[in-house]
This record gives sequence, structure tokens and C-alpha cells, in this order.
Amino acid sequence: MVIYALGSLEEGKSSKYQLAIALLLQQDFFNWITSIEVFDPVLSPTDIIVLKKLGCTVLTVDEDCERRVERPTLFFMPYVPNYLIGNLLEANWSPSNIHQVILLTNKMSKSLEYYQVLLQEGERYSDRISFKERLEYLEGIQKCIHEIKINGNFVDSFLDDLEDVTDNPLVHLNFTYLPIMTQMQYLEAIQKYTEEIGIRSLGESKDNLLYNFAFHFFNVAPEIDMQTLLQVVVPRIDQIGFSHDVGDEEIRLKFDGQFDKLWKKEQEQMVAIIEELIIEAWNDQMAAIENAL
Repeated sequence: MVIYALGSLEEGKSSKYQLAIALLLQQDFFNWITSIEVFDPVLSPTDIIVLKKLGCTVLTVDEDCERRVERPTLFFMPYVPNYLIGNLLEANWSPSNIHQVILLTNKMSKSLEYYQVLLQEGERYSDRISFKERLEYLEGIQKCIHEIKINGNFVDSFLDDLEDVTDNPLVHLNFTYLPIMTQMQYLEAIQKYTEEIGIRSLGESKDNLLYNFAFHFFNVAPEIDMQTLLQVVVPRIDQIGFSHDVGDEEIRLKFDGQFDKLWKKEQEQMVAIIEELIIEAWNDQMAAIENAL
């Protein structure tokens, strides 16, 4: 399992619960999830100590979610910007690689619905994206801009009328400053080859940390040239039917029912362990400082 964008255990409540879910998954699927790797630039020294005590490997290099996998890998990406999901898909954009990716994150179908609304309401779009994120998009996407053409077909896959985009100065500005759009096409192009298993057993409460999350399994026939998927008009969300002949059947069925086992009590117990380790790490660091004085 690889976890991107976990957040700081020391600073955020949600990060503790999300890590608890990852550890419980590893506990129940120890034959499949043999290790957990974590990266987030906001991890503190205390966070790193705690993660290592829990048996996790802390990555020191920012992969920008561009890891190419050769064996089945579960990526847990809680509340990441969509362009990072696009980076992961792009890095594995071949039938043999994409089949090895299992993605636990926000429902991609919902993300695309939301993105289409943002494009249709151009006057609101620029308000939703921070200046900092714009710079990140530019840096993260530079190496593949020459491969991706924002042509009529690409835009038509988001909007029915290209003129609605080009005539809107705010949206036109975002074409210039937000190459995120070149990454969003990966999310859209893969939808018809995706099985999305929603996490229904945890309820629909706003307090649910995995609200609107799903497991995503991908299956593309070996003879398909996936680059061609980026050059055609892909059906809109309401036209997409998910395939059910996807992924490893045993893994899919077990993941589908797994969250029935993740009761609140088990989560709370795991979070309590994490919090104890945080306090222990604080004490160890204070003792080290005192000894150095």
C-alpha cells in the first residue's frame, strides 16, 4: 500500500483515523498488503517517528504521485487534488500497468461531475483554485504538455459546445494557467474501464472520513492502445456504464465487504494507539533535547 497526502498525525484528527483505516486493512489483508509506504511533505519529525514505530516506510522523495507499478498496489489517496490522480494514471497508462493499480480515493465519477460543473460555470472556476495550486499544476505537468493537445475533441469531452469555453475569458485564462486540464482527461478517459466500489457500510454522514470514497479497479484489454483513449470524445458521466468484469475477483469481493468489519470501536482503538505513540515521541524528543543541553 502507498499512502499519498495523509496529512500530519500530530496536527490533524482526520489523518489519525485515515492511518487507522490503512493499518486495519493491512491487518486483515496481510497476505496482500505486505507493507505501507507513506509520503506527505507536511509530515513532522514526530509523525515520522510514529509511522516508523507502526511499521510504515516514510518516503523522502516526492514522487508527485507518478509511481509506475509492476505488481498489484493499493494507493490510498485521501482528498488529493485531482491532478495528482491524473499523474498516477498517466504513469501507468498501459493495459498491463493500469491493471495493477487499485485506487482508494474520492469517487472519480463524482470528481468528474464536479469538474464539468466548474467548466460550465467558468466565472466560479478561478475562485475554486488557489494561486499556489496553479503553480503546482504548472510544475507537475510540464514534462508531458508536449504530448497532450487541447483540441476540440478534448474540450468536447467536457462541454457540448467548444465556443462556450473559448468565449469565456475566465475559462480561457484557466486554459493558459491550469494545465490540470491535461491531467483530468486521464480520469475521464479511464472511466469506461473502471469499476467503482463505493464504501456504503460506513454511512453517508458528513462526519464520515471516507464519505464519497470508493475503491477503483481498472481493466483495459491488452490490445487497446491507451494513448488513443486521450484523442477521442469520451462519453459524459451520465452515459457511462461501469464494467463488472474487472480486477481480481477475490480481492474485489473482499474489499467490497471489508468495511463492515471496520467498526468505530476498532478505529478508536487504533487511533488511541497512534495518539499514545505521538505522546511517546514527544517525550523522547524532549528528553533528547534536555540531554543535549
